[in-house]
Amino acid sequence: MNLSYDFGDIYEKLGLENCRNPSDFTCLINIIRSLGWSPNVEMINTVMRRSVSSGIRTWELFLSKYREVTQKDKEIIRRHVLSNSEGGIYEVGGNMTVMWWEV
Repeated sequence: MNLSYDFGDIYEKLGLENCRNPSDFTCLINIIRSLGWSPNVEMINTVMRRSVSSGIRTWELFLSKYREVTQKDKEIIRRHVLSNSEGGIYEVGGNMTVMWWEV
């Protein structure tokens, strides 16, 4: 399963352009095909919802895997989460890729 959400330009603002899609979906498809199997792939529209505080913590934890989180980073994250929130709920739309095959 591969999740892809439209987070806008926050990756660039945080200097994480190369971390946009951490899963290697293409590699998995190639491995399955190399075994002679034909995977079925379907894209499903999804929405991620969480509280504003959870959204902020999630982004800070994600960024901390790559470098120390600065005060400037925290402000960028806070602005991003709040601009994508309504009624205390952070919401971002995107896609989920579901894959299945028969052996």
